[in-house]
Amino acid sequence: MNQLPTSTGDHDRDSAASSHTSWLARLLNCSAFIAIGVVLSVLVAWACALWSHIPEQIDSLSYVRSQNHPEIFEAQMQLWAQDRPVHFPNQPEVITPYELGFGVRKTELTAYRGILTVEELETIPDNEFELRSYEQRIITAGWPLPSMQMSIWDEVIVADNMTTETNFITGGFAIGGSHDELHMLPLKPVAWGMLVSAIFWGGLAFLGFRGVTALTRTSSHLEPQSIALSSNTEPRVDE
Repeated sequence: MNQLPTSTGDHDRDSAASSHTSWLARLLNCSAFIAIGVVLSVLVAWACALWSHIPEQIDSLSYVRSQNHPEIFEAQMQLWAQDRPVHFPNQPEVITPYELGFGVRKTELTAYRGILTVEELETIPDNEFELRSYEQRIITAGWPLPSMQMSIWDEVIVADNMTTETNFITGGFAIGGSHDELHMLPLKPVAWGMLVSAIFWGGLAFLGFRGVTALTRTSSHLEPQSIALSSNTEPRVDE
């Protein structure tokens, strides 16, 4: 019996379905490796934050608003405004960036209230003097770019020869309860840093997967050939 020829329309539909399935599989694979990259980026950021060596002396340069550095302050204003307590000033007056260690950075944003000149201080009684300072320490961690961040907020009030300090954390928590820069665990993603780091680590995971797959295929092809060669070299037994 002669086989009926397959119509052109059925062939086109099969080809389109196969192409759609192929693109869907590629999209799912890409999404999977990006997700793996995100997870690895978070783990690398936490590893940097927890175990990166921080030098004892850290040199840095402070930027003061009155010295006309608008580009530096505009870049940090959003971070100050995101979680700023209501009673904090609207904008910082001093910005100091630090490189704490491998994959860890700190940026100090500071504002003041009640700062007086020397002449004014001489005319004010001690029991009426009050100075308030407000500070946000932004800890970012990750590699190749910072991908996670958190903030440590400090409020210091100096009045009546007494100093009162209040601090709290947003976007993360401290390991062991200490509010210094050591052993911090940031939980807030940094958009661009997370994107770049996820692509980087996801790409490495993809290359590693492809390498393992290639080695597995090579070994699976070599095994039947080795079996065939060993069977051909077996000595014959004469009857």
